[in-house]
Amino acid sequence: KVFIGAAAVLTNGSVYSRIGTASVCLIAHSFHKPVLCCCETYKFTDKAWFNSLTSNEEGDPNQLIMADDEDCVSDLKDWKSNDSLSIVNMQYDLTPPEYIS
Repeated sequence: KVFIGAAAVLTNGSVYSRIGTASVCLIAHSFHKPVLCCCETYKFTDKAWFNSLTSNEEGDPNQLIMADDEDCVSDLKDWKSNDSLSIVNMQYDLTPPEYIS
């Protein structure tokens, strides 16, 4: 069994939770493992989003690039100077209801 938490549970049964939750639920679903969502009832909402871009929080893109090791050189350290590159640090994702048991 897989237990997940939620920032919100939507009207259509989708679960809005921290980034990576949808991937874990997809893998659990493909292995026929039940996924149970645990959250307080005040997190139930009458909204219905169809993607995680509708209402999402973005974190600092530099958090994805910066390494803890100062000696580590990242290929992306000058990403802001590249006009054709945008880095997005999404904080939440949307898990479809078919992946929740």
